[in-house]
Amino acid sequence: NSAVINRIDSLPFVEEVIPSYQSQVLIKSKGEEKTNAALSIDPNKLFVIAPTLGLQEGSQIKPNDPSAIVIAENIAKPPGEDNPFVTLGETIELEYSFIDDTTGKQDTVSKNFLVTAIMESTGNPTIDNAAVINLDAGDSLFQKSGKYDSLFVVASSNELVDVVESEIKKLYGNDIGVTTVKAILKTIEQFTGGITSFLLS
Repeated sequence: NSAVINRIDSLPFVEEVIPSYQSQVLIKSKGEEKTNAALSIDPNKLFVIAPTLGLQEGSQIKPNDPSAIVIAENIAKPPGEDNPFVTLGETIELEYSFIDDTTGKQDTVSKNFLVTAIMESTGNPTIDNAAVINLDAGDSLFQKSGKYDSLFVVASSNELVDVVESEIKKLYGNDIGVTTVKAILKTIEQFTGGITSFLLS
């Protein structure tokens, strides 16, 4: 929650903490349905997590629009398929399934989104397989009540990622899972001179 974000943000060498919600959704487009990962995050922060991120021509990032959605290229045109599943400017439906706390039964909630951007592949699996909506839309659709699924922590330099990871583990011990994607860091570093974020869940 916001208290955890503030605590981690106050640690030495932490540049930024980016909250997110993550879930599986059913995407409905052109009469077809596919299950995919959904990432709810400030869309502008995609460029912090993946500095090499490119967008297809005509794409627009609309961070304050809760009805806008950014689609990964792998979802828009699944590998091995001739026809696109999702196209720019199309309205698609996201359906989220959950267990109702009151009845104990499975229920679903749906919302329509306008595809305003399609992301080119980055090599980062978190982004390359995701449908991205903003935080307000994710909080509402996934009924999270401000309880985040994961935090992307940006260290002030690539060399300090391990130090920041160690500080977080001192604070939270085994109560928090820390993943640093070092292979991705190394690959992206060759193109950008370094990426300094990693994921808490």
